[in-house]
Amino acid sequence: MTNYHINFFEYLRSFPLHSLVFGEDGTWQTADGEDWVGEDGIAWGTGGYNIHLAWIKSMLAPLQSLNVRLVDFVEDVRYHMHLTGQVIYLEHYLNDLFDPAERRIYIEDDTPTLPVHLFNKADGLSLTIYNKADAEPPLFIYNAADFVSQFDFIVFVPSAISLTSTFTSQASAAINRYKQAGKRYNFENF
Repeated sequence: MTNYHINFFEYLRSFPLHSLVFGEDGTWQTADGEDWVGEDGIAWGTGGYNIHLAWIKSMLAPLQSLNVRLVDFVEDVRYHMHLTGQVIYLEHYLNDLFDPAERRIYIEDDTPTLPVHLFNKADGLSLTIYNKADAEPPLFIYNAADFVSQFDFIVFVPSAISLTSTFTSQASAAINRYKQAGKRYNFENF
């Protein structure tokens, strides 16, 4: 893995200016023999070396801050590149975003309600349907379309995280980024 972090001050210190020579005492010297920056980075020939080093660091500060932003961006891109639409990765991503401490958000497939099964005469079984007068619960016969699940999966969120419109829009944006096309989902508190 490539390391994009660069300490520009240390990098600059390792390359002398073209007008400097390496002196016998181990310091970089100008053409007139005056010390510039020593191997330790602070041995400046004349008394006010801290001001000169601070000046160099201040000149490099914008470049260093851009490098820090680049490193953060690279880490963020690497993180998102490793995520997929698999349930385990979606759960991990949602917990990173909304419940990083306790990690209670989980995803399960939606299970449709199964229809009442009626028998055919050829099966040789009897089916008795009761009247209201028998005080039995009514038996309803539904269409097949009534039993098709409305959602493909349910995202269960702890009751400590309220299902506000802000949360659902942010969580939906996070899920939509990685879920398979055409998959439908819903949020429920537990």
